[in-house]
Amino acid sequence: MKRVNAELVKHHFTTVYQLLDEMIDNGFPITTELSLLFDLVRPPQSLLNGLSRTQGKGGRSMVPWRKKGIKYSNNQIFFDVVEELNCIVGANGNIKYAEAFGTMHVNCRLGAMPDVELRFVNPEIIEDISFHPCIRLARYEQSKILSFIPPDGEFDLINYRIEYNETNSPVYCTPQITGYKGGARVTLNLKSKMASELEDVKVFVPFDIAVTDYSMIKPSRGSISLTQNGKLLTWNLGKIPANEPFSLSGTISTASSHVGTVGAVRVKFIASSKTFSGLKVEKVVVKDIPYKDPYKGVRYRSVAGRYEVRNS
Repeated sequence: MKRVNAELVKHHFTTVYQLLDEMIDNGFPITTELSLLFDLVRPPQSLLNGLSRTQGKGGRSMVPWRKKGIKYSNNQIFFDVVEELNCIVGANGNIKYAEAFGTMHVNCRLGAMPDVELRFVNPEIIEDISFHPCIRLARYEQSKILSFIPPDGEFDLINYRIEYNETNSPVYCTPQITGYKGGARVTLNLKSKMASELEDVKVFVPFDIAVTDYSMIKPSRGSISLTQNGKLLTWNLGKIPANEPFSLSGTISTASSHVGTVGAVRVKFIASSKTFSGLKVEKVVVKDIPYKDPYKGVRYRSVAGRYEVRNS
């Protein structure tokens, strides 16, 4: 198929106009399923030829998000549960505000027309859920089971929100930054309070005055760097084990004689095999398939979103 460019869009203006008319209603996206759009708007012949070579034969399906005739040599379906925590932590380590958002991302490589059931161990902790159109809402409201015929490929099955009611933050970080004329003294202590190790741990210390020298700052682990025209000091720790303290201390110099001020310190990290909410999948069942039981996998991951720690 040809690469999309301005000339190609102009040449197929009628098709593009019809697609936008079906996909958008009053400025909001309504219909985005590819299989349904193929039924509503006939593609140009050149596109049909390209798709027939890459996707094989498929027919009209009673399920708008999945076409008929899908085949795979290795049938498998994977679920990724990812939760992101946004919070503000006080100088004493207590959480002032916290909210977590989760997504269950699915990578489906199943042939035929499979029917999938997913059961949670603790579905009651999920709030404000938005569902993919494939989910049978009545079944979920009755039994809290996600029952659906999945689209082919990758898609988000659900998005949800959870209340993070923990008093203490999952990462203990105590920044003590004192400004003076021509520089500042920086002291940072950090420790993971999560059960598993953390990956890609970074601490960002913003300054309102450009830093000219940070060679006197020594971290107990990892490395430090300066970005954003000298106004952001980054401490890169990489992987850190649970409950092991790390520190960074020293002084920085600035070209200005004024006393610099520091905003909230930001922390980034990734925790694999764990969610902030503790949400767990109990069982995944695939039915109505003409082949043996496919491979099924579930992974969990927690990441820091906007995670800010106030300077003491």
